[in-house]
Amino acid sequence: MEYTYRRYLSWYLDGAAHVGATQGPTYRLDQLYTPVAAYLQSRQAATATNVGTPGWTEVDILVNGVSVFDSAFLILIPGTTMDDQDSFLGGTVLELNDLITVDVRRVASGESGRDLTIELVLETY
Repeated sequence: MEYTYRRYLSWYLDGAAHVGATQGPTYRLDQLYTPVAAYLQSRQAATATNVGTPGWTEVDILVNGVSVFDSAFLILIPGTTMDDQDSFLGGTVLELNDLITVDVRRVASGESGRDLTIELVLETY
């Protein structure tokens, strides 16, 4: 019988979101994992105030400094407080001692979203 084990990595960024790499804790993996889902939630929705400027907040999860996503990131579109993503780089396997960090790549031009919670769901067999 094959068992699937899940591990959840979580980041909480207090207050208004701001652009910057390696926010919150850095996790070092203890074995091989495959990413299966990622979630972003904000206590307060992002807003856009200036026409022609980014109206969303964009968060990336990095493995040893490289995005784990294949094309899209976790994004808070104005008026929303949640996003999820399950589109990871093909065949992505996270290895023993890989370092996992969060990077806020862009913030909305108005309210950037407050109190962000980011979660990465990993599986191993």
